Amino acid sequence: MNLTGWSLWLGAGLLGVAVVVLVWRERQARQRWRWVEAALQTAGTSALVFDAAGRLVHLSPDFASTWPEAQPLLRLGIGRDELVRTLPSDGATDPATPLRRRHKLRDGRTFEIRESPLPGGGMLHLRTDVTDGQAQLDAQRAGSAAAKATLAVLDEALEALPAGFEIWGSDDRLIRCNQRVRELHPGTADMLRPGVSFADVARQSAALGQVPAAVGRESEWLAERLSSRGKLGRPFVMESGGRWLQIQEQRTPSGCIVATRQDVSELVGARHQLAQAKAQVEREQMLLHAAVDALPVGVEMYDPQGRLMLVNRLYRSWYPDVDYDALIGRTFEDGVRLSQRLGRLPVEAAGQEEAWIAERVASHGQETPRVMHLPDGRDVLVHESRTAEGFVVTVRQDVSALTRQEARLAASQAQLEALIQTTGAAIVTMDRRGHFLSANPAAEALFGYTEAELAGQPGHRILTPATAELLADELRRHLRGDPTSLIGARRELQAIDSQGHQLDLWVALSEVKTAAGQFFVGVMTDITEQRRVEADLRAANERLETLSQTDELTGAANRRELMRQLDMRWKQAQRDGAPMALLVIDVDHFKRYNDRYGHQAGDLALRTVARMMQDAARRSVDLVARYGGEEFVMLLGHCDTDAAVQRAQELRLALASLDLPHADSPIGRLSVSVGVVAGVPGRNEPPADWLRQADAALYRAKAQGRDCVCRADRPAGGDFTPPAAG
Repeated sequence: MNLTGWSLWLGAGLLGVAVVVLVWRERQARQRWRWVEAALQTAGTSALVFDAAGRLVHLSPDFASTWPEAQPLLRLGIGRDELVRTLPSDGATDPATPLRRRHKLRDGRTFEIRESPLPGGGMLHLRTDVTDGQAQLDAQRAGSAAAKATLAVLDEALEALPAGFEIWGSDDRLIRCNQRVRELHPGTADMLRPGVSFADVARQSAALGQVPAAVGRESEWLAERLSSRGKLGRPFVMESGGRWLQIQEQRTPSGCIVATRQDVSELVGARHQLAQAKAQVEREQMLLHAAVDALPVGVEMYDPQGRLMLVNRLYRSWYPDVDYDALIGRTFEDGVRLSQRLGRLPVEAAGQEEAWIAERVASHGQETPRVMHLPDGRDVLVHESRTAEGFVVTVRQDVSALTRQEARLAASQAQLEALIQTTGAAIVTMDRRGHFLSANPAAEALFGYTEAELAGQPGHRILTPATAELLADELRRHLRGDPTSLIGARRELQAIDSQGHQLDLWVALSEVKTAAGQFFVGVMTDITEQRRVEADLRAANERLETLSQTDELTGAANRRELMRQLDMRWKQAQRDGAPMALLVIDVDHFKRYNDRYGHQAGDLALRTVARMMQDAARRSVDLVARYGGEEFVMLLGHCDTDAAVQRAQELRLALASLDLPHADSPIGRLSVSVGVVAGVPGRNEPPADWLRQADAALYRAKAQGRDCVCRADRPAGGDFTPPAAG
């Protein structure tokens, strides 16, 4: 049965249960019957419900259409046995026998029939239209052989591919890959079997050092690789196992990932510099186009031969009927002639079109701004400038509403100049008092205020108090002519948006002086998210550093931190000629403890011992570390042999005072044995010697019956055995 059939049966079963509940609660659930009927109709299912006596108590309104032969008999109260005896075509010979079969009507429809007993007696009779599902099932059976043959051909084709080919499931586990993938990744070839997760394969590749980009930062690289998995939408190149591979990953609608891998090592070397240069050019072009499209002015750009290169989005929106893409590569005069044919030459050209066109073409690229009065009633300020390379940039601004407002026109010109010299960031203009004159769309989006809401408002409306006070002071000193850092240099400042959220911004201020007055232009870039990510990264690194030094179970220092501290303190003691001590502590009969009380109790016991030792490590020069399993190490700075033995005895007695039961220990409680080595480290003596000596002393303590302290055989003295515990 296909998925649709199973879904219908499952729906029918659930609805049957619902019908039983509704029969028993008829008075309280009449409203729900209508919902059930609607659901049955939506699922293509009709129902009869018989009570415990076999009488019909519920009938779906459309049931008769699923059983035309029964229509004369279908009425509430009729017995099920009468229906079955009268209509043997349903295939039941015993009224008590539930039905489960398919029935095809004369009109070609096929119905799935199922009867299920109800709790407490009664019967639910369901009929579901499975005509389409039956047809699909027949078609699937007919196509099964062809599908198998196709799959065999597909397998042969995949293995014949010169590139690696792989398919990963929606859970990112391998479904299929060809032999070429294993050849490209010999280090992980044995792992590439159906069911292996991509994360495990990538982690193993990084651990084996096959991915140079991951060396020294395996965890970060793995996180980056998994986050970009199947999302790039384009091929990418990665170095792996000494090869350069071009990888294409594409996610299917069902969530699977289809990937191809091609060895492009020979191409990478020859094309590396070219690719870098091309990528840089592409990035700059994309940035340029994005910045130009974001400008609130119309922009055109022409090459040194006068051919059109670029028209931004705003200028295109002014004349949507013009195919500017067809004009790319055409000359400036071609564009002017098109305007003539469309009747869009400026009013100034009326009656002298040819002379005006000749003069306009001849003066193209001159930097004198001009206002053109267009036939549609708009006044457009046109500013053209020619770069040192000969390119011409034409900026057009609709100044219809600004021609009578000289101050705002000057501010708009200042904003225009700043926009040409900077990228498409948030831009505002301010007067000498620090009040807003204008704000571009990016600034509106950044601060959550419209230009109208900001116009005339003091700058401190969007600044934090500290930032507002700083800038106000610098503005006053700048206007007096005193040296300040107000103009030019980019700086980080804090602002507040309309919702009260603090923003971190890179801000650069420039000063513009025009005939209308003096203005300031601010160009701002939002780095709030960048600063948040940096803070999160610092916190994560700090947490990682702590975790890398700490044993997860006990909270004591781990073995790695122990060896680092031992080496550092060893060298310090050698330089200072000061004594130090090393204690190796082992929990007695710990395997027996685990076997009797369980590993959870064992973990709790280890934490208790570690906490007792940490409580005893009273000085900053003391360190408690878990050496492995049930074995711990204490480093004691400025501590001679006698003092070290005394500290070890205190540890042993402290645990004894807790009297933790240990039924499988000869003394009936949890205890520790301690090996001690102390003194001034010899000049040519390595730290590992002390660990071996302390370990040997520990084994002597165990040989003496455990729950005791022994010191190492050094010139300072021999073993030390405490008196028997009272």
